[in-house]
Amino acid sequence: MPLPLFLPCAAGVEDWLAEEIARVLPGTRVYPRRGGVALEGDPREVMILNLELRLTQRVLIEVAEGPYHHEDDLYELARTVDWSQWITPRQTLRVDTTATKCPLKSLNFVALRIKDAVCDRFRAAVGERPSVETRDPQVPILLFLSEERYTLYLDLSGTP
Repeated sequence: MPLPLFLPCAAGVEDWLAEEIARVLPGTRVYPRRGGVALEGDPREVMILNLELRLTQRVLIEVAEGPYHHEDDLYELARTVDWSQWITPRQTLRVDTTATKCPLKSLNFVALRIKDAVCDRFRAAVGERPSVETRDPQVPILLFLSEERYTLYLDLSGTP
């Protein structure tokens, strides 16, 4: 089953990254975007991308996206994700947030709300929750906010 992926890169490098992906995964459809390249790939292809690419900064899987208006919207949306596909209560996580033209007052508070949603979903399902590790998490979660939309990613690249 293909996974929606986003590979961020330095500004201006998007087309070169798209060419690099096409060389490593011939026949794969790539979609250059501002700040990276979107594509779909299976777990084997994710490993190839992590091992072979030089221009991308990370390999991210998109786990949720959509509109939002308030921090509570983000909590509710993150709570609908089936996190058990990606993390167990015995693993550690960290939520990082970046934004462009975001109307919310505190990105730190938003990151805390996403962490709460993940932990609350686990606590409700299995009675346990993952721990937060700010230095070297096993599962880094990234939240990108634009003016009206959010995208939630898992970082599949590990420690740089």
